[in-house]
Amino acid sequence: MADENEGQGIDMKMEAPEKKPNTALWIILTIAISGIIFGAGGYWLGKNKTVDKGSVDLLTATVTATASTSATTSADVTANWKTYTNDAYGFSFKYPSNYKVADDSADINNRITILGLDTEKNYIQILSGTTDRGGEGFETLSSTVISANGISWKVIYSQGVNNSDFGDNSNSKSINADYSKSTNNSFAFIAHYQKENSSEIETVFPQILSTFQFTK
Repeated sequence: MADENEGQGIDMKMEAPEKKPNTALWIILTIAISGIIFGAGGYWLGKNKTVDKGSVDLLTATVTATASTSATTSADVTANWKTYTNDAYGFSFKYPSNYKVADDSADINNRITILGLDTEKNYIQILSGTTDRGGEGFETLSSTVISANGISWKVIYSQGVNNSDFGDNSNSKSINADYSKSTNNSFAFIAHYQKENSSEIETVFPQILSTFQFTK
């Protein structure tokens, strides 16, 4: 009996060997790609950092220039003002060219009045040799110290009040600056003005005060 398998082809299949991933190649590719990504990121960050530094430098330069301009402008405000000099008491100060000075320092009042507004309710006075500063009918709002030309002025800002003793001063304001050169030699700058003139007086007053200096 012939072998029943005789003459029949034997189908022999050989399976291809399983391909293993090339680990070394993947590691090299991963490192290369990472290097490109980090390199690009570093370049971008560096570029933006430079831009930010430039912006900061520009801002700093702008602020510095503005501060310098403001300081120069402030210093030049009184450049073209008139100068009042009192030889008897040995001092001088500057005042706006459109203001006028009434000098009563030779009489018993010992005062110089600076008038800049066309009303008797708005004026600045310089009193010398006296400690009587008035101030009745006013209450203190704030105080500060203004120093200029080696002189430190104690400055008090006040608001008028309405009371039975002095009447209605509620629309009035005052600034009082005191300095004692010695026990018997004192000076005071006093401003009396109406609320509607606050902007002008409260700007001019410290400017005039900053120009005050002793001449002897």
